[in-house]
Amino acid sequence: MTSNRNLKVRILSAIFLSIAVVTVLLALAALAHTGQPSAETSAPSSPMQVSTHAHALLPSPNSTQGQPFAYVTNSNSSSVSVIDTATNTVTATITVGARPIGVAFTPDGTRAYVADSSSNSVSVISTSTNTVTATVAVGSFPQGLAITPNGSRAYVANTSSNSVSVIDTASNAVIATVGVGTNAAGVAVTPDGSRTYVTNAGSGSVSVIDTATNTVVATVGVGLNSLGVAITPVWFTCLCGERQL
Repeated sequence: MTSNRNLKVRILSAIFLSIAVVTVLLALAALAHTGQPSAETSAPSSPMQVSTHAHALLPSPNSTQGQPFAYVTNSNSSSVSVIDTATNTVTATITVGARPIGVAFTPDGTRAYVADSSSNSVSVISTSTNTVTATVAVGSFPQGLAITPNGSRAYVANTSSNSVSVIDTASNAVIATVGVGTNAAGVAVTPDGSRTYVTNAGSGSVSVIDTATNTVVATVGVGLNSLGVAITPVWFTCLCGERQL
């Protein structure tokens, strides 16, 4: 009788031990899968020095190390500062036209387009060399600009001309000029590239441009002194999780 009781005790102990071992192994596997945040913290970097009256900043999608760079237009210095976001230091300063304001990148990150408001031009910067490779004459006092998702066109809002210049990025030539409202300022392109939205600060409106025909297909009344505009991104769900177009 005593031997049977001892046998049962040993069997139950073995079962509990096995359960404990499996639980520990599962916990270790989950920890290895999810990982742990690093306890290390980086020392604060010193303040970055850019030129006076920095106007616009945009991170570049292109980098040799996978780390983006930020391009800052310095209006009063007629230059663009390039910031390495890995170290938060200025790695280059590029001279462009007078009083640059807006900046936009091609989707592949190889070029930055900068609106030079007082030069009535757009400077095209090669991001691999950080040099100006082309200068495109546009309308009077260009401010905002945007690149289509396929990278083929740049739309530039000319504030004093009440127009939008359409640049073919392959040739860096203006292929169309679209009349919009008074004091065109901000520009944004829909994710599918079919429409360009332009704010008209003096008209309190937004012009909607069909990019296939480069004509205004709608004008939407908004508030006074409308400046900036942005389009919401398109998200889709697949087996790999949510992704942004």
